[in-house]
Amino acid sequence: MMVVGVGACSGADTDKIEKFRLTPLKGKHVKALLIKECLVNVECKVIDIVEKYNILVFDGIEAYLDDLPGKQRIIHAISDGIFVVAGEKLDRRQMMRSKFPDGV
Repeated sequence: MMVVGVGACSGADTDKIEKFRLTPLKGKHVKALLIKECLVNVECKVIDIVEKYNILVFDGIEAYLDDLPGKQRIIHAISDGIFVVAGEKLDRRQMMRSKFPDGV
């Protein structure tokens, strides 16, 4: 599952665009790239940083939906290797531990 691989490595030391063969697209409003393979892309600006809790607060400026037939369903990471795909819960903890035994 590509989502696990992309989420389990750091962009600080991994070129995720190259490693996962993603297609970068330029947005209209911010410098951050959009990803063609994503079903949804949202351009956001940081409006607040809560340093005590390491939280970033964003303002969504524009959203893009690729509603072409044949796209994968939306997937949500809940926590600790648990994902929900269109209401179906997927447990990928064992996959993540075996693939990345030392953590991220």
